[in-house]
Amino acid sequence: MKVKNWYRIVLIGIVFSLGALLWKEAAAQGGRTIEERLAYLEAKLSELEGRLSRLEGPRAEREPKRARAPKNPISITILNKTFVRPDPATGNDGRIDFIFDFSSNLQKDIAFFRGILVVEDPHDTKLLESELSIEDTIKSGVLLGWRGSISLGYDPSLDTHHTLATIDKGQLRARIVLKDVVYTDGTRETFE
Repeated sequence: MKVKNWYRIVLIGIVFSLGALLWKEAAAQGGRTIEERLAYLEAKLSELEGRLSRLEGPRAEREPKRARAPKNPISITILNKTFVRPDPATGNDGRIDFIFDFSSNLQKDIAFFRGILVVEDPHDTKLLESELSIEDTIKSGVLLGWRGSISLGYDPSLDTHHTLATIDKGQLRARIVLKDVVYTDGTRETFE
């Protein structure tokens, strides 16, 4: 027997079984009015919704928790800042490179985090705001030296770019507005 024919036989059996069940249900409700049948169906639907809500309980626990971020869940320190001057002869538009240290103040070790890096001057003026994603283990309370460059399409006509290029790194403050964390144990946390 070919496999295709076997599927047809199984499908016909299922259709006949469903037809028999529907026939039996219709015969059992033979003398009922439409309102009684509707009430019966609504009761069954309510019963199914109750069963479904019990099944969905564990799934809700796997969803990421929303938490308020502690004051500084991940501390960041600017270790170095270098300005690479524009050079039209080589096609270099210029950039500003930063070297950072990150430290986790969260209770568990981090495998990945995503947030917004904010660099400000002493007057709380935002000079840089950039999306940041780090996929590296950061143990709770331990420093992680992370070397990375943030390349701005340097534009000397913008005050913020000029300030970033010329200000001493000691006058800059950096912070992270944390969005998501994945811990090394696989749990997730989303911050507001």
